[in-house]
Parts: sequence; C-alpha cells; structure tokens
Amino acid sequence: MERRPRGVVEKCTFCIHRIDAGLAKGLMPGDDREARRPVVNICPVGARTFGNLKDPTSKVSQLIASNPTLRLRDDLGTNTSVYYVPPKEGM
Repeated sequence: MERRPRGVVEKCTFCIHRIDAGLAKGLMPGDDREARRPVVNICPVGARTFGNLKDPTSKVSQLIASNPTLRLRDDLGTNTSVYYVPPKEGM
C-alpha cells in the first residue's frame, strides 16, 4: 500500500490484506487473532469488535442485537457497516 504525503488522511482499509490472508488459511476474521484487525487485537479493554454481521451467532451480531447502536451519517443513507455502541448511563 502506498503511503500518502504527510498531512493527507489515509482511508482505513480495515486491513483487508490481513482478512484475505486469514481467510486463505481457513481462519475466521472475527475469531482468529491472526485474521483480525490490529486495532481490535491491541485494544486493552476490548472496545473494538470485528466480525461477520451476516452471521447472527457471531459476537459482533450479538453485541449489535443486544445494545442500542448508531451509525455515522445514517441520515444520508450511507449504510455503513461500522456501528457505535454509546456508553451506558453511569459509566
């Protein structure tokens, strides 16, 4: 991947190269560390989750089903697959 000049924002690719390499090895990106995004692996409090939204038994699908969520610019019909779970009251 080519780097942009300093000051130019790089668009996140969700580390597709790691996901593709993991799938080629038979790994599951949401479950197997080697196939997950580094930001998910490194987060010390588990605040980021990655997985298959089409699988209702996946951890990410269950989190979305059991919590209120929001998606950025949903009002514009972006239909992003990135969901945010707001903090619970008192946290």
